[in-house]
Amino acid sequence: MNDDRIIERASDVTYYSLMTVSGCLALLKDYFRELPDAICGAGLYDVLMDAHSVQLPGDTEGNAQLMLSIVDCMPKTNQV
Repeated sequence: MNDDRIIERASDVTYYSLMTVSGCLALLKDYFRELPDAICGAGLYDVLMDAHSVQLPGDTEGNAQLMLSIVDCMPKTNQV
């Protein structure tokens, strides 16, 4: 079985792939728990939701710039 394949349909899910996904999610959850600050606090979450509602369909550059400016507001320890 190819471990790198993407599960696109529910019929693609097997016991093995479910265990693999569950393991990855458990690791990700542990990573988020160990971060010194919340990635996205309540105030920043509201800003992200507002930004998502005002994005323009044809302006990918402007939309990307808007999201990057919001990411800059995240705690510096959580930025890559």
